[in-house]
Amino acid sequence: MLYVALVIVLAYFVLLYAGGKTLIRKKWYKDFVFYLILMTWSAFVAVGFVLNWSGAASGTTVVLINMGMEPIRKIMVGIVGWGVD
Repeated sequence: MLYVALVIVLAYFVLLYAGGKTLIRKKWYKDFVFYLILMTWSAFVAVGFVLNWSGAASGTTVVLINMGMEPIRKIMVGIVGWGVD
């Protein structure tokens, strides 16, 4: 599993260099920052899943959507009752 994580990290740096070089050369700094954030987030989640990090699951989209839906879920439980759980 460690080798798979190393391949993911290597691919992260290769893609960051390949995509970032073009963005910096064209002076699209805002796009480069967005690209850097997305690449870092996806690499963290990918390595986390390979190495079974518990913190990597908190960065996934499903967990973020569940956190956003929590207030709506509480309102529905209050209105409808226990059937929503």
